[in-house]
Amino acid sequence: MSFAVDCVQNIARFFAHRLNKAFEGMGTDDITLIRVVVTRFEHDLADVADAFEKEYGKTLAKAVQVFNKD
Repeated sequence: MSFAVDCVQNIARFFAHRLNKAFEGMGTDDITLIRVVVTRFEHDLADVADAFEKEYGKTLAKAVQVFNKD
């Protein structure tokens, strides 16, 4: 099964992947980060955070904190 099909079948994992992509590179893709957090907040943000930690080995809070050290 491809990663794309797996993500569609597991929406929390899909959004975890989107968040991880937003953190890659020299800066944060703030628009994607904000959009995912705001749109998933009332639905399943806890599930997305759990999927993020399982997939990438760090908490979503830690990942956000790394980019908020001004």
